[in-house]
Amino acid sequence: MVNLPTAELLDELVHTSIEYASDVDEFDAATLTATACERIAAPRIGEAPASFECVLHSTMDLGSSTWVMGTVVYAHFRARPAGDDFTMDPARLCPLGRMPGHTFCTKMNVVPRNRIEVQALRTAVATAIDEPLTFTEREVPEPGPGEVLVKITACGVCYTDLDVLQGHWPIARFPVVPGHEITGVVAATGPGVSWPEAGTSVGTQILGDSCRHCDYCVRGEQILCRQKRFTGIVMDGGYAEYAVLKADFVIPLPDGLDPVAAAPLMCAGLTAFNSLRQAGITPTSRVAIVGAGGVGALAVRYAVAMGARVAVISRSNRREAAAREMGAERFIATEDSDPAEALRAWDGGADLILNSSPSTSAAAATFTGLVPDGTLVLCGYGPEPLSLPAEPMALNRLHVMANPSGSPHDTRDTLAFSAAHGILPEFTPIDLRDANTVLDAMAKGDSGKRSVITFN
Repeated sequence: MVNLPTAELLDELVHTSIEYASDVDEFDAATLTATACERIAAPRIGEAPASFECVLHSTMDLGSSTWVMGTVVYAHFRARPAGDDFTMDPARLCPLGRMPGHTFCTKMNVVPRNRIEVQALRTAVATAIDEPLTFTEREVPEPGPGEVLVKITACGVCYTDLDVLQGHWPIARFPVVPGHEITGVVAATGPGVSWPEAGTSVGTQILGDSCRHCDYCVRGEQILCRQKRFTGIVMDGGYAEYAVLKADFVIPLPDGLDPVAAAPLMCAGLTAFNSLRQAGITPTSRVAIVGAGGVGALAVRYAVAMGARVAVISRSNRREAAAREMGAERFIATEDSDPAEALRAWDGGADLILNSSPSTSAAAATFTGLVPDGTLVLCGYGPEPLSLPAEPMALNRLHVMANPSGSPHDTRDTLAFSAAHGILPEFTPIDLRDANTVLDAMAKGDSGKRSVITFN
């Protein structure tokens, strides 16, 4: 065994590295490693320096030229003959995060010599029902087995987030970090994770975990697992600069897909795309979309891209121009006409009606506008029961179904289809501290475009 003065040696390695970094304009990890090892590590190893290898692990590029890339994170000394590892305690340098085999420091700036500044991550926390979000700073979490640490690029603000705060999700765990429309970059991986690698651009849906062994899970339909767990509801989500996510439930972003614009695709896009697919849309379908914002707008664009004929149903004519611009051939304002009658006048009715509005009664009002063997799909719904006329349902073999978002393979398909057809939502970028204002506006029904929290 070799006794190394862990704390003292690490301090010297750190100081040497920073002094070196401060004295040159450009440097790289290899040069820095060699310099620090030569000056500090080798003399401390003892009588047989040739028997040991000095390995220094360095920070990742966090996207800012003012941050250090290459500054030492920790050093370990590997005894070549015996294979023993002697690892310096990185807590002295990285008090915010340490994981086996990799240590990650957040925003480690080159500051005056012999001093390192580490910033905590910004977080918005839902502490209780009907309470505003609380803004705080937390330590960067460590990914455990099967997990990844994701540096978040963007997180969409979804009506489900508002539902959680309003107490409409009895399973919600408080305190919890909301947000499930997440995109970002893998910053570190936990034990046992071979994919995704650090540096991979990923996204994730509301489904954060499942039992992995039931019939639904093994068939790839994890969204139907009875033990599924939801990100931003029972697992901390994306209203933070970093999040720990299950590696099996993150999805690679297609090349060229804007990660900020793609954030709402992780829920609104997935729900719209998968609902149309589960309902059996075809290129000859007549599809009616109830509600033209958020999920509805994406459903219109997906249905048009799939070759279907599309009608949009909304309360007023306010969204008619936008709906027709997206490809809708018919617009029905319920303040002017009965939606079911208007649909029956559309070549006999709709093959598929997708309700994206948060109103169950709005969906029910369209039901008799279906053609025989037609399907009503609930993406959105309200707390009121769904009441439908039994006789026309029985005589025309009408179907009713709902769709709870999707599984990871559905998210992959949604992203691939969106990238191939150039389908991205309209959105407004906001700062994390604007989240309460946006959620209040959503509660009042005047939120406008979908909001996306962005992190620099």
